[in-house]
Amino acid sequence: MRNRKRKLAAVITAAALVTGGVVAGSAPATAAVGVYVDPNGVLVQDWEGWGTAMAWWADRIGTWPEAKRAEIADQLFSTTNGLGLNIIRYNLGGSADPNPVTQMRPGGAVPSYLQKDETTGVVSYDWTLDTGQRQMLDMAKARGADTFEAFVNSPPAFMTASGDPRGNPNCSTTDNIAPANYDAFVAYMVTVLKKYKNGSAVDGAGFGTEFDTISPYNEPDICWNSGGAGISEGNKLSAAAQSAILVKLDAALAAEGLDTEISGPETSNMNNLVSQWSALTPAAKAAVDQINVHEYGGTDRAGVRNTAVSAGKKLWMSEYGCCDGTGGDNHQLTNPGLWISQQISNDLNVMRPSAWVMWQVVEDEGIQQSYDITWGAIHADMAGSTYTHNQTKMFPFFRQYTNFIRPGSQIISTGDNNVVASYQPTTGKLSLVAVNNTGSAVNKSMNLGAFSTVGSSATAVRTSGTESFVSLSPVAVSNKQFTTTLPANSVTSYTVNVGAAAAPWNASTTYEIVAAHSNQRLGIAAGSTADGGQALQWTDTNGAEQGWNLQPTTDGYYKITNANSSKALSVSGESIANGGNIVQWTYGGGLHQQWKIVPTNDGGYAIVNRKSGKLLSISGESTNPGASAIQWTDGSGAHQRWTLVPR
Repeated sequence: MRNRKRKLAAVITAAALVTGGVVAGSAPATAAVGVYVDPNGVLVQDWEGWGTAMAWWADRIGTWPEAKRAEIADQLFSTTNGLGLNIIRYNLGGSADPNPVTQMRPGGAVPSYLQKDETTGVVSYDWTLDTGQRQMLDMAKARGADTFEAFVNSPPAFMTASGDPRGNPNCSTTDNIAPANYDAFVAYMVTVLKKYKNGSAVDGAGFGTEFDTISPYNEPDICWNSGGAGISEGNKLSAAAQSAILVKLDAALAAEGLDTEISGPETSNMNNLVSQWSALTPAAKAAVDQINVHEYGGTDRAGVRNTAVSAGKKLWMSEYGCCDGTGGDNHQLTNPGLWISQQISNDLNVMRPSAWVMWQVVEDEGIQQSYDITWGAIHADMAGSTYTHNQTKMFPFFRQYTNFIRPGSQIISTGDNNVVASYQPTTGKLSLVAVNNTGSAVNKSMNLGAFSTVGSSATAVRTSGTESFVSLSPVAVSNKQFTTTLPANSVTSYTVNVGAAAAPWNASTTYEIVAAHSNQRLGIAAGSTADGGQALQWTDTNGAEQGWNLQPTTDGYYKITNANSSKALSVSGESIANGGNIVQWTYGGGLHQQWKIVPTNDGGYAIVNRKSGKLLSISGESTNPGASAIQWTDGSGAHQRWTLVPR
């Protein structure tokens, strides 16, 4: 690996792994606790931003008249009236020029800078090629884009086994690049990176862009061009081929003194990431600085996250787009935008990448109509010369996220996978983006009690079936909470000014945990020091069995330890059911032994179990000494509210 010039803060190496079907750090939202926005529960330390791949749209749009392509660039990269995208994935093409494969879709035959003359067999670089994509890159930079990744769909066509950059029709058994060409392929990628950065005496002046990362192959788990019917570049690669290329590329970058880092393995499916990564050699894994994943299938966001955390790598969701079967000529369909919104919300809360990249943010109108699909935030005439383009409904839905979750912010826990929270500690700006992907209105109570101060109102912007990024009346904030109704099939973004995170509980202090309804103390029956000792309420004895110490775990949760036994407050049997018994047990790090202490709008605290999302409660709402402690769904009862009193 080379000297890293990018921030490594985006790698949360101390973050908890996501376990089972429950996201570490995200207990379900409940009635009075609400959506608890917790600045101590940092999911992503340094959000890098939003992006788009430039294949294939930039190959065509970049050749439009300057004023027309500027219209597209403003919509994509402007932070004033556009999406404000800041990440560019630039495609290093593999197609021949001037005779590419004719079956390619519009823009699909991205020319390689390295060409082989079909008559003489001479191989040489032609830096006049790919001007369209390069011109769009420069326009993006002029509007604020600041993070750049080069990626490869196929090696140059003449290096492939089939002679076709669409892939090998026999891809189920044969890679489309022979081992004899690995070194030449790596040399090609490094030469292009050098040309873009500074140029050379041989290749002339540089293009003025230094790529932060390079991804040397794309979706190697797909059998591209099966039956010879492909319409775009692609290259299936075995784990052995991937490993060899990664190691050789790492060595070549170091030899040339380039700081560009390597990303991969770019699996098409979340469920394939773990196995694809595991199949790489140790040397290949060491060569990769950033794990990239696509999500055209699968649901294993937790597995993806765990893989990145365990490997100590940054993580990007580097490609996703949709949707099929929607009617390609209807730009006002809400379902594609809602689907993208739900994916983003799930990704940021569960997978926790530091960047999210849409595939083609601009799509060809003709392809959409021919295939009955609605991909992309803008549809444009890429095959003709009308230079027409129209926003789809996906544009304002996507903008609800890109305009409010900005680079440099933290993604923090909300306990609700339908709500993403972006917090900027230096400015005190908090943004909440809430998706309601259902056919009915949903009420949400946003609990901001974890902040030292909170503004008196929140601004709101919404996209729905009848609204497109519409500013709403401010929402009043009272007692550090606000309640709002999310209309059916909508995304709403809220912004409120907040202070710093409230001081965490002191790990060196012993607390009494006092039930609000009975004024009795939480303790352990008969002062037991054994595993399984029952937690209950009792009148104040000032005994050690009624003392508790709080040690932070991760994502704003605590281990609550009895001062007498040094055992942890736990849910018996790891139950997630109402009525699950609360006991003490030797701490083993289980989610059933971790708790979040959440301020409520009635002046107390709810103590929420990390595994079940249920609240520490007194059975039957009893006020009698000796009544057992259990867990139960939040019903806003005083028997579920507590104060913590330092001794």
